[in-house]
Amino acid sequence: MALRDQPLAQAYYRFLQTTVLPWARRRRLRPDQLTVIGVLIACAVPLGFILHPMAGFLLILLSGSADAVDGLLAREKASATPWGAFLDSSLDRLSDGCYLLGFWILFWQAGHPLLGVVLLWPALIATLMISYVKARAEALGGDCAVGLMERAARIVLLCAWALCLALMPAIRTLLLCAGALLYLALTATTVVQRILHVRRGG
Repeated sequence: MALRDQPLAQAYYRFLQTTVLPWARRRRLRPDQLTVIGVLIACAVPLGFILHPMAGFLLILLSGSADAVDGLLAREKASATPWGAFLDSSLDRLSDGCYLLGFWILFWQAGHPLLGVVLLWPALIATLMISYVKARAEALGGDCAVGLMERAARIVLLCAWALCLALMPAIRTLLLCAGALLYLALTATTVVQRILHVRRGG
């Protein structure tokens, strides 16, 4: 079962549909506007983590929510376009980098910047590969919407990781390492799942 089907991810989607989506409707925001809002908030995530992990958590939550709602809004209004899909996918990669940079800042603050690079650099590569494999498969006429860590699941996991770091500062270094290893393992597994799916003719 994909992580998006787990209770935590389902609660995240309910939160979006009952709070952020109505807010976007009232302000008559377009999907591409939400996409840009999401990436601008993501760019502030590293600064948020410099201030406090709770600030980083809130910024990831807001950025991820804006990013997820742009797709919901596009489908609701039947206004999805190739340009919107391209913009969303491209800016998502920038957001992914900003999120992980925020966690690296916590490694740096804890006195382990090199360890942060060792753990988060391959995690970033795996994150980018998840999207690249899907895009390449779809460009070749296939279908590759498989794997544990689709984007919404990654946002949920990063939010949970950041919240744990904010609430349990006494074991922050342990949580940093455990969270980075878990994220790396799950994203790398998703890359393998998608490659195997394509190899089987998916």
